[in-house]
Amino acid sequence: MDSSTYRERAGVLDGPDTRTAYLQRLLTRGRYAIGPIDGIVGKKTRAGIRAFQLASSLDQTGEFDAPTVARLRSIFEAKAAA
Repeated sequence: MDSSTYRERAGVLDGPDTRTAYLQRLLTRGRYAIGPIDGIVGKKTRAGIRAFQLASSLDQTGEFDAPTVARLRSIFEAKAAA
């Protein structure tokens, strides 16, 4: 079975993701340009992630990897709670 057939049967959808949209909102709180908050990691979101990773001394993967998500949350969720 190819991966697209498996994904369809498993109910996995490509497209907007609420977790991604939330992380995009955190990036925009930090004034990182990512384009629209749409739940899709496209070129502009990847560029914003890399800029954040560079400023945070993280590996520049352009992905919402575990260290990046942890750093985003520690900075911008704390500010929102204050």
